[in-house]
Amino acid sequence: MPSENKTVYRVVVEDLGEAVLALDNDRGFSIISELELKGEVQTYAMRRGEVVIIPLGVEKGLRGLPGVFTAGKVLYTPIDDGFAIVLEDFKSLEQNYVEIGEVVEGLDLLRGLEGVRRAVVKRL
Repeated sequence: MPSENKTVYRVVVEDLGEAVLALDNDRGFSIISELELKGEVQTYAMRRGEVVIIPLGVEKGLRGLPGVFTAGKVLYTPIDDGFAIVLEDFKSLEQNYVEIGEVVEGLDLLRGLEGVRRAVVKRL
């Protein structure tokens, strides 16, 4: 399970199941702070190539970094204002992502996502 410096969230995806995400309290501080204010976030999840996008509506406008991102990492994408959960390793040359955590449970479940599904994000 995650260390003390993590905040854990459950993402429940309609007709699919749930995943557990551990966000780093330092790297994801501004995202976690906004999620705490919102409480439960009613949103959706959709697959886009190597990532599952889950908009959060936190509008942090952070600048991402180019890099190589590995399967199971949780990124924040200012473009979609939400999580980008990495399903397969990929390289981004754009400044689209900030790494803020990891998937603790449910990565295989998310790999099975097709189309757009309702989702709920809440602290565990």
